[in-house]
Amino acid sequence: MPRVSELISEPITPFAGTGDVTSMALGEPGLPAGFTWRGDAYAVVEVLRRWKQSSREGGWALGELYLRRHCYRVRMRRERPAQAATAERPVSLVPPAQDDRAMRSSASASDGSPIGDPGGEMLWSIYCLRQNPRGNARKRWFLYAIEPAG
Repeated sequence: MPRVSELISEPITPFAGTGDVTSMALGEPGLPAGFTWRGDAYAVVEVLRRWKQSSREGGWALGELYLRRHCYRVRMRRERPAQAATAERPVSLVPPAQDDRAMRSSASASDGSPIGDPGGEMLWSIYCLRQNPRGNARKRWFLYAIEPAG
């Protein structure tokens, strides 16, 4: 049976104080242990893939190339409220891949209801903006797409 997928494209809030300091030391965003989305907590279980997206300044073919997004394909688990406070870092991290521009669409409840049963896993495509064009540093992480795992 094929996986159902749907585009989400909504901001997500990282768990406070759980960013990966090793990545931050390299000048990359620190992938947190989890995120809050639509009022529910989701923990990062495993990082499946990492890549970066770049574009030319101003869209001109001859403009300078700038890094725009750090992208991740992650396995997530919806947490019960008590679990969200004690979430741990993911165990399996994969090295950054070459520019993989295939951010795919994924599945969700478009009515705003929570996705997945507590403890159930799903696959997320997420990204972090290097610079938020609106100047709001708090809205750097976005859920691009979601689909059921397995």
